[in-house]
Amino acid sequence: LTFVALPEGEWERFEKLEQLRALEYGYTIRVVLTQHDSIEVDTPQDAARVEEMIRSATAG
Repeated sequence: LTFVALPEGEWERFEKLEQLRALEYGYTIRVVLTQHDSIEVDTPQDAARVEEMIRSATAG
């Protein structure tokens, strides 16, 4: 099974964080510190904004 095929776990359902599914099923999560800013994508509007940023950055 791959991660995306695993059923949603109780922690993920409660917190709405897919990373918790990984932890519930015994996966290890690693994080790194970076000096770069990150962009939150929590809504369809956020996703559209990021998609436009990517299109603008990769255009001609």
